[in-house]
Amino acid sequence: ANRKDQQTDKRVAERDRTPDERDPACDDQTMRFKRPSKEERLRAARLSREEKQESIPASFRPIPEGSFKPIDIPKGSDWLCEHKESGQSLTSFTRVSFKAQPHGNYRVIELIPIGPIPSLEEIRTYCEAFFAGCKVRIEKGIDLEDVMEGARSGDEDQLQLLTGTVYNILGGMKPKRDTLVRIAVTMADLFPGDDWNFVFGEARAMDGVGVFSFSRYMESFLIPFEGKVSRDDLCKDETGSEPTKTVLYRACKVLTHETGHLFGIKHCTFYECLMCGCNHLDEFDKRPLHLCPIDLRKLQIACKFDVVERYRLLAEISKKFGWSEHVKFIEQRLELLAKMASDGLGGKVHKVIPDIKKSRKKDARKSVSPSGRRKLGARGQGMVGLQRQRKRSTRVGKS
Repeated sequence: ANRKDQQTDKRVAERDRTPDERDPACDDQTMRFKRPSKEERLRAARLSREEKQESIPASFRPIPEGSFKPIDIPKGSDWLCEHKESGQSLTSFTRVSFKAQPHGNYRVIELIPIGPIPSLEEIRTYCEAFFAGCKVRIEKGIDLEDVMEGARSGDEDQLQLLTGTVYNILGGMKPKRDTLVRIAVTMADLFPGDDWNFVFGEARAMDGVGVFSFSRYMESFLIPFEGKVSRDDLCKDETGSEPTKTVLYRACKVLTHETGHLFGIKHCTFYECLMCGCNHLDEFDKRPLHLCPIDLRKLQIACKFDVVERYRLLAEISKKFGWSEHVKFIEQRLELLAKMASDGLGGKVHKVIPDIKKSRKKDARKSVSPSGRRKLGARGQGMVGLQRQRKRSTRVGKS
C-alpha cells in the first residue's frame, strides 16, 4: 500500500511540474485548464467514433500542419483561468437540443438597434456572408428609455443596460414569419448581473436572442448614465474617422461569435478560434476572425453551405474592408482546397453533411421558431468578454 501511495505521489509531482500545462500566473485561480493534445483535437473533429480521420472532408481538417494554431495556455485573468470549460466535440454539438437551425422560411437573422448607433450595413453584409444560407436584416430600433429597467451607473458613471431586460423586450416582440434569431446591438455598456462589471456581449440559445455592445470597442466612448446622446455624437471618434471603420473588425467578430452560440456552438478550447471565450480586450483582440476546422464543420452542418463559395465571399468582403491578414488566411485555405480537389485527395472538400440524429421529437425542438420556443428561464451559453467581479473597486478600467 505504501509503495502504491509513493507511486501516486510521484505521478502527481511529475504532472504538477509540467511547464506547458499550467501557467504560474493562474495559480491563484480556482480553474485549471489542460490544453487538449493533438490526438484529442483530432478526435473532437470526428462526426462519430467510426469516422476515420482520412475520411473527414479536407475543409474540416487542420491541414497542412500548423495552419490552425492550438489554443494558447491561459495566463493571468484570461478566460480559461477563471472559467472551467472542457470544450465541445462535434458529436457533442449534434446532441445540443436548443440551437438555431435554418429550415424552410426560417432563415433570417435580425439585427435590432437599441438607442443611437452608427450604420450597421457593413456589419450586416459580413454577417450574411459568414452565415451563408441565411439572410441578415436590420429591423426598426428600440429606444433606450424602453430598456432602462434594471439599468445602473457603471464604474465610470456610464450607462449599463441589464441584458435580462433586453431579452424580455426582444421576447415580447412578435417575430416575423421568417425570423430565425434576433441580435440586439447597442452603444450602451452591458452587464448580466451584480456579480459582473461588464460584458462585451451575451446570447441565450434557448430563446434565439442575443445582445452585444459597441461601447468597449470605441476610443474612450461610453454613454453617460445621465444625459442623452444623439446619433450625431457617434459620427466621429477621437481620430476624426467614422467609428464603424475603427471598430468594424471587432464588431463583426463579437457579432459572429454571439450568433455562433445561437447556432449551438459553445466556446472552443481546441484551437485559437473565433469561438474562444474572452475575458478582456487584449485576449479578445488576439483571437482570429475565422473558425477552427471543428467549429466550421458545426456551422456547415447547421447552415448546409458550400465551404469554398463561403470562403470566396468572405475574401471579397474582407478585401473591401482592408483586412489583409484575414484575406491571406482565406486565400491559403482556398488554394489548399483547390489543390486537394484536383489531386483527388481528402474526399469531397465541401460536401453537405446531414444531421446525425433525426429523431422526430428532437428535430422538432431543434427546428422550432423563436415564437414557439419554450421559455425555460435559464441563461444560455454565450458569454464572451465576461469579467467576473469579485471586488468591483479593484477591477475598474480593466478591459
